Amino acid sequence: MTDRDMDNLRNAVDGRPPSDITICFDMDGVISENNSGDYENAPPIKLGIDNVNQAYSFGYRIIIYTARFGQRFPDQQYQKGYELTINWLRKNGVKFHELRMGKPHYDLIVDDKGCRVDGNNSASWSWFWSLVEDLHKKNKYGQLLKP
Repeated sequence: MTDRDMDNLRNAVDGRPPSDITICFDMDGVISENNSGDYENAPPIKLGIDNVNQAYSFGYRIIIYTARFGQRFPDQQYQKGYELTINWLRKNGVKFHELRMGKPHYDLIVDDKGCRVDGNNSASWSWFWSLVEDLHKKNKYGQLLKP
């Protein structure tokens, strides 16, 4: 992301303000390495965390979501994983407003508001930030705002 792009996001005066935009981030593969279920010791992805924290500092509402513990404990995902996951987020300095346990387990997700990010790939984060900038021009249903 260029300095100009950062300034545009910081100073978004036309359209929706950052506080009106919620961005959800997955944990594994975005801000934490996938490590075969040893969630407590999952290595952080610094580039991913830096971008989440940048979005938080710009004023966007940040939700972290995860399917952790969902496949192994489908009826106890929250009880088994919430505290461990909150502790991991705090230990690794992730800024967020809410943690959601309960993303379904899947092999492919199809979504009209999605953005594929490889946590360690700066080009994919540039794509993410261009989509965030576009959100200021659209209402919460994805329709362009009228001038």
